[in-house]
This record gives sequence, C-alpha cells and structure tokens, in this order.
Amino acid sequence: SAFFRACNYYTYSERLLPPADEKKIPAYKRALECFSAAIACRNELNLERVEVPYEGRSLPGYFVKPSGPPVRRPAIIFVGGLDSTKESQYFMAAKQIVERGMACLIVDTPGIGEALRLRGIHSRPDYEVPGKALVDYVEARPDIDSRRIGLVGLSMGGYYAPRIAAFEKRIAACAAWAGHGDYYPIWLERLRKRDGIGRFRPSPRFQIFWVLGVQTEDEVLEKMKKFTIEKEAAQITCPFLITHGGGDRQTPAHEAEKLFRAVGAEDKSIRIFTAEEGGCEHCHFDNIELGRSYILDWFEKKLA
Repeated sequence: SAFFRACNYYTYSERLLPPADEKKIPAYKRALECFSAAIACRNELNLERVEVPYEGRSLPGYFVKPSGPPVRRPAIIFVGGLDSTKESQYFMAAKQIVERGMACLIVDTPGIGEALRLRGIHSRPDYEVPGKALVDYVEARPDIDSRRIGLVGLSMGGYYAPRIAAFEKRIAACAAWAGHGDYYPIWLERLRKRDGIGRFRPSPRFQIFWVLGVQTEDEVLEKMKKFTIEKEAAQITCPFLITHGGGDRQTPAHEAEKLFRAVGAEDKSIRIFTAEEGGCEHCHFDNIELGRSYILDWFEKKLA
C-alpha cells in the first residue's frame, strides 16, 4: 500500500501529464531505491534485475526463480494494468508463483511503471509487439523450458495478455485476471461517469491521459478505438482462463463474458466470483488469495 502510494504520488498530486524526467518524480524514484535496497538485504527468491530489449530501447523488469539446482522450469510472464508497477506485481503474484516452483518475469511494459514514468514509453493497442519481446527474452534463458511459458494479465492486463496470446503462439497457457472486451466502449462509459455514478467506479480518468501520452478526452477515445480484442480473440488457441469479480465496478462482469465468448481456444474456462464467497470486486481485491490461488492452481496443471 505504501509503495503504491509512492509510485502514484506525482500523478495524484499534480493531475497533469508528467514529463519522462526522474527529477519530477522524487517519491517514485525513492520507492524504486527502497525496493532495490530490500533486494540487496534479503533476496531469498533470487530476484534478478533485467532489461528486456524492445524497439531499440529496453523495458525494465525482474526475473524471479526458485532457489535450488539449475533445472529448466516453466515460467509465467506477469503483465500489469493501468496503474501497476513491476514491484507491486511482485507482491501480487510473482512471489507466490515462485513458491510453487515456477519462474516469473515481471516487467514495466509500455504505459506501466518505470517504462512510463522514467522512460516515456506509452501504452499501445498492438500489445503483441512488446509481448513478443517478453517471450523472446524468456525463451532465450537456459534455465527455462520454452515449451512451458505461461502468461497472465492483471486488470488492464486482462486486455494486454489476451491480445498477446492471440498473436504469440509460443504461449502455452494464458489467464486474464479480470477480462476485458474492446476498450473503446469501456472508456467511453468511464469518461462520461466522472464521479462514479451508481455502481460504476471508473479508474482515475486523469491517469489514462498519461498512460496513452495524450491531452484530451477526444484523443483518448480515438486511440481507444484501436484497443480491440474481441475479433482477435478468435485467434487464441492455447488453454485460456478468465477470472472476474461478479460485482466488479471498474470493468463489469459482462465484459469478461464477452471476451470468453470471443476466445477461439477449445480449452477455455471462466470463473466469476460472487459476494457470498468473496473475490467479487475488481481483480478480487476483496479476497486476493481466493482469486490468485485459483489462477495459480490452473497454471500448475496447464504447465505441468
């Protein structure tokens, strides 16, 4: 929670489109320093700082793997969402993935974390491009079984991950930790209901401007017309899972059901969590462990 607040301090205080200048984001920079210091003090889970080559630049991340003898393990690529960071993703699931004997790659991809804040790399609709870079990196590692590469996307990553899996056939199994259909109608609704009217609780509207690198609502909506997945999802052939909260007030459950119907894989499943059992909010934040365990149990079976 403290790290999340530090990472987002600049955006919440200024409400402007910040420049890619680390001097302008002291709280976020300090948060990165603290995380690095923690790794230096205690790194029991072999957390390795990495740079993933991407279009003449690189994307910063961490590769995490279990301790023990050097064997070729399955790996899960964990893609974040609108306001994720690779550090918050470590605590969300990377740590638990490694505890189950699998490796995990967490990266600040375009529009996320350090890539956005310090390098000015904005999000893009064709996420299969950075997705290919992630898979290339994992596949090239001698400690990974390239036949067993999984992919999971959290929140907005529930758009990114399916988009990657639609084009990237080296993915052996893919999960959407909150499923999304095409993004234009979602953001059209979010921008209309600025104050979270009724049951709808949109993401902070100012953040999408920064993530996309635009200044106006019209520019946001024009870009969002290209964030499509419903047609592309028919190309997904690997085993596919969607988990979603039945009471999700950021992305309603019908969006996850829409994505599920569009997915072309024969082996596909969807799990909608209810208020009675817990995990009914966005990304199961009211009971993270319930949703996380369901997803990781599924990956253990599919990547066995």
